Formats: sequence, structure tokens, C-alpha cells
Amino acid sequence: MDALDRLLTEAEPLTPTPRFTASVMAAVRAEAATTQPLPFPWQPALAGLAACLPIAAAACWMAIGSAASGGLSGAPPTFPPGFTWAVTSLAACFALVSTILRRADAGALSGLSA
Repeated sequence: MDALDRLLTEAEPLTPTPRFTASVMAAVRAEAATTQPLPFPWQPALAGLAACLPIAAAACWMAIGSAASGGLSGAPPTFPPGFTWAVTSLAACFALVSTILRRADAGALSGLSA
């Protein structure tokens, strides 16, 4: 056993004084009492849900139409005319609503948050 190992095994363990422990715990309790949990971002979540519902409905409509016309034969699905335009405009609408909700006064939109 070398000198460092012998010194470490013979040394008494360090324990904090009761006053130090009490002061640290008082600081922890004070911080825990003042910190509020982060609220859930309901406004962007509702905007995203509103943007996703029409897209999900269109996907279901295409799946039902594909199954009714002979099932899934391995061919790629054909999108109805304007589908890409609709998805793009829904995404732009979601981005616009999210931006407005983030920049709006929190007091004016307090009824939307729960």
C-alpha cells in the first residue's frame, strides 16, 4: 500500500456541521417555495391540433377511397387535386396562429390558457 492509500484509509470522514446543513436546507426550502412549475403550452398545442385534424381527415378519406377502389395493390396512392396546396396552407395557418399566440399579450388571452 502506498502513502496516498494509507493516508486516505486512515483519515476520518468529513461531516458538515449541523449549522451548515441547516442553512443549506433552509435555502433549498425557500427556493422550492418560490419556484412555480412551468405551465403547459396550451395555445400552441391547440393550434397544432386544429391544423392536424383536417390533414388526418383527408388521409382517412384517401385511405377509405383507396380501399373501396380495390384495396391497397402496392401502387402509390394518388392524391386528389389541390391536396398539396391544402396541406401547405394548413401548415402556414398553423405557423401564423402559433406566432400570433406567442406574441400576443398574455393578459388578453388568459381565457385560452388553463
